[in-house]
Amino acid sequence: MFNVKSAGLIAMFLVGCSGEESTNELGLKLTQLDDGQVAGTMVTMSGAVDFVATETIEGEFEIRFDRGHGEFGTSVNWNAQTADFAWPSGMQVTDDDRFVLTALALAVEAEVGKTTRVSDNLFRQASLWGAHPVGDIVLLPIAGDSARGYTTLCSAGACNSTAPSRTFYHSGGGTERSAPCGSHASTSKGYSRKFGKADTINPCNARCGAGCGAIGTSTYTQDCGNHDICEYWHTSDCGGELTAASDDYTLAPNCGC
Repeated sequence: MFNVKSAGLIAMFLVGCSGEESTNELGLKLTQLDDGQVAGTMVTMSGAVDFVATETIEGEFEIRFDRGHGEFGTSVNWNAQTADFAWPSGMQVTDDDRFVLTALALAVEAEVGKTTRVSDNLFRQASLWGAHPVGDIVLLPIAGDSARGYTTLCSAGACNSTAPSRTFYHSGGGTERSAPCGSHASTSKGYSRKFGKADTINPCNARCGAGCGAIGTSTYTQDCGNHDICEYWHTSDCGGELTAASDDYTLAPNCGC
């Protein structure tokens, strides 16, 4: 995901594309913080989001966001390994939505930490919604079935700086952008590269979440790697990869690095 290695670089997400200096009004403002709930507002130069994440009963979480046009978010049941998504009728994700939600995820990890289940779930869902492609919502209910299963890369070397390369796949179209790893034919749907700690260009590759300067633990999976590769090479049309990775973001285990 985004190659942000320290809390100090969150400032660039606060300023956004305007290039203006941040003020004391910008940043993460918490109104509730305990083991059962995290709530508050994240303010950036590209807009703000109100949020609340609550563990309603043990193992079940409600995460809601509001950008001023109605609530959207995720209901997660870790006991049943299911999740469902909700959003207002007609909602479309914008570039500003992606920016603000990614900034929230980075701030939660850097300033709150993922030390409780509720803050970990807030980070996961802010990251997922922040990675959503621009346009109509493509998220589908997660039922914990084999068709929507995740392939964790913890044992494949995500935390190992000498891990071998792995092939990631995508079906993305749209405009192909220039990338530092060289050329990539638009018809090629498989791309072999390092991931996790072994990727010296982007150690965020295959991480299900914003940033890569993890505080505590991180989730690395095949589907998140597929989505990262799609966004790495293309400017649009990665909705299928995001849908496939949504259960990885939501339920895959942390790797411990």
